[in-house]
Amino acid sequence: MSDATQSSADVKRAYAQKVIAQAKAKGIENPVIVLPEYDKESGELLDTCTVPSENSTKGMGYVSLFQSRTVNLKGVEFDDDLWCLQRGRVASLENRYHAGQILEGHIVVEDTLEPPNPNKTEQDLKFKNKACLEAKVPCEVNGKFIYQIKYWDVTGTIKDTTIAHDNEAELVEITNGAKAAAAKPLSKGIANAGAKTSGRKLMGS
Repeated sequence: MSDATQSSADVKRAYAQKVIAQAKAKGIENPVIVLPEYDKESGELLDTCTVPSENSTKGMGYVSLFQSRTVNLKGVEFDDDLWCLQRGRVASLENRYHAGQILEGHIVVEDTLEPPNPNKTEQDLKFKNKACLEAKVPCEVNGKFIYQIKYWDVTGTIKDTTIAHDNEAELVEITNGAKAAAAKPLSKGIANAGAKTSGRKLMGS
């Protein structure tokens, strides 16, 4: 698969994994990586990492950060890819960051019941998975939406804050429905292939 046919996330993740491998070889665990800018037209990564904010008249912009770290939850551990933006003035960001740079600290995950942006209450909603995101059904507790923000903590001392949702049954139903819908084309293809094979056997018998 060429870079042009991959998504922006796929290309950036592959880039980050290479940098992470180099960091691990130097004894650096779970580094925060500054990601390069992605060119949508060519599907390729650029040498730059600072992206000017759209419709910004104040010279503001951002850089994208990535961290892959192991999460432990009561006897279960899994690798989690975390993404966040570091915002600031373009000139300042260009002077401080470069693509592939390894930063100290970690990316913090923070759940909250208050919308981070009161003017855009649909922003930063927490979703269980991609299926729930596409269905636009976020995590809830006591009838209130849960929001989730991610940000870089240079000190590495701020702990994640999570809020357990109570609409699991609804989210599981959406997830299972999406899985069933995705499996239908595959099952049809297998059935068609089986019918063709069966037909050939009958014809050759």
